[in-house]
Amino acid sequence: MLEKPNLPDDQLRACLQADYGLALNELVFLPLGADVDTAVYRAVALDGTPYFVKLRRGAFDAATVLIPQLLRVHSLAQVIVSISTLAGQLWTRVDAFTVILYPFVRGENGVERQLSE
Repeated sequence: MLEKPNLPDDQLRACLQADYGLALNELVFLPLGADVDTAVYRAVALDGTPYFVKLRRGAFDAATVLIPQLLRVHSLAQVIVSISTLAGQLWTRVDAFTVILYPFVRGENGVERQLSE
């Protein structure tokens, strides 16, 4: 989603605080991705820890978070899994959106980066 969704930042902050226990210093919308139903944010906690927040509008396929979790359980440490809520869920809801929280991994776009030999 290249345009910020119709969800006030305060509402998203309140959701992250209530469901993940995450108080934020910063919340920044990132105009990235090709999915018109998914928006992403970079969030920074009060202790400076960065997070990647994904908002999915409309239908949500739980397999998108359950399969990576299953792979991680079976010792595939390279797979990035969502962070559980305080209730132990891999996602939560706010307004018309499914909210998924991940560790923030700084990286480069694979399309723009030159391949090595």
